[in-house]
Amino acid sequence: MSLSFTPNSSRSGQRILGVVIGPTGAPGATGATGATGATGATSGIKQAYSTTTTDSDPGSGAFRFNNSTPTSATEAYLDNADAGGSTVSGIFDLFDDSTSTVKGIARFEKSTDPTVWAQFQVTGSVVDGTGYRKLTLANGAGSGSFTNGDTFAITFTRTGDKGDTGATGATGPAGAVGVIGTPTTGNLSRFASTTEIEDAGVATSTDGTFAANSDAKVPTEKAVKTYADTKQAGDATLTALAAYNTNGILAQTAADTFAGRTITGTANEITVSNGNGVSGNPTLSLSSTANPVGKQPIYIPATAMVARTTNGAAAGTSEMTTNKQMVKTLDFDTSTQEFAQFSIRMPKAWNESTVTFIPTWSHAATTTNFGVVWALEAVAISNDDTLDASWGTAGTSTDTGGTTNDLYEGPESSAITIGGTPAEGDTVYFQVKRNVSDGSDTMAVDARLHGIFLYITTNAATDA
Repeated sequence: MSLSFTPNSSRSGQRILGVVIGPTGAPGATGATGATGATGATSGIKQAYSTTTTDSDPGSGAFRFNNSTPTSATEAYLDNADAGGSTVSGIFDLFDDSTSTVKGIARFEKSTDPTVWAQFQVTGSVVDGTGYRKLTLANGAGSGSFTNGDTFAITFTRTGDKGDTGATGATGPAGAVGVIGTPTTGNLSRFASTTEIEDAGVATSTDGTFAANSDAKVPTEKAVKTYADTKQAGDATLTALAAYNTNGILAQTAADTFAGRTITGTANEITVSNGNGVSGNPTLSLSSTANPVGKQPIYIPATAMVARTTNGAAAGTSEMTTNKQMVKTLDFDTSTQEFAQFSIRMPKAWNESTVTFIPTWSHAATTTNFGVVWALEAVAISNDDTLDASWGTAGTSTDTGGTTNDLYEGPESSAITIGGTPAEGDTVYFQVKRNVSDGSDTMAVDARLHGIFLYITTNAATDA
């Protein structure tokens, strides 16, 4: 800026001050950044950690576990007061209010270092230990070292209440009666008459008996089956044979009688006695292969699944280091819940009831926290049903890895109730997911799904 004074010659004795403003100068440099403020306090109930592991009051404003390795603890002992001397036992008493099996998630985090922590599922009632409270813990996970006397913040996330029990499903159809096998020893007097034995094609003596364990006289399967068929058709009291078979395996163990004979069952055979104490009564073995029904596996590889358009699992390909096996998987994120689906036209022999599954999976390198929770849900679609139908109740399989590029096979899941109204010949849509919000899902890298074993139950030998 400059100033100049210019006289006005036209007015005697007067002066006018003129001001001339020049251009603005360049801005000055930005000042230095101020110092970072102190880290804020961690929220939660503050208590000091004690390394003692005995079941007793840990002391005023302190807590302890029943294991020197915090993540292996199955119980926590919390003093009734916090580090400031305030009573907090009433808050701890709220930790078991949920009606679910898992009451919620308890977390212990170091107040000055959030990288040191442990968290657990709370699975039982809060117990008053006189001056302190006891928590039942499960599936611990954590990070960092706990030091005696360090202050921790204790927080709790409550699980919602257990839902109402669903309606009981319809009773499935009765299974077919199994085939009675050939007896290995016996007494032909259990048959009603010599004529009946001869009609069955068995040569015998005139009194209808033979010596026990006589290889030449053992009655054939045709003879046994003919006898059973005849008695079922002509004797209303014969109900035992029809009831002994469940899914091809002998099940009934109670005794029954017909035509003066006694029939009893064990886990795998039927014994028939003629009631007069004659030794060598025949034992009839039932073959489970004669009626191949029951629990059956179907393997679904990840390559047969379709990643969902919304939050779909990523397709992965891995080459093993030494022998170069190529592995194709669906990779499920560690924090965002992702999904994949497949469908099966179910066989007519399926009993239209619940199913279960076993996941096969692996993971890349990680140094800690290997827990993964897999879930599967399904809905049955009949002819002319909408495809946009609600899923049924999911079943879960919780597993723990630990070694990079090992193939893991999880435990069999809980029962999966299929949505809709399952009927013979339905197409069933399945959706598999990783339950990243579950407290047992702790692995901080992608879980790689190789496939699942789907277990269904059949109640017929064929689809005819």
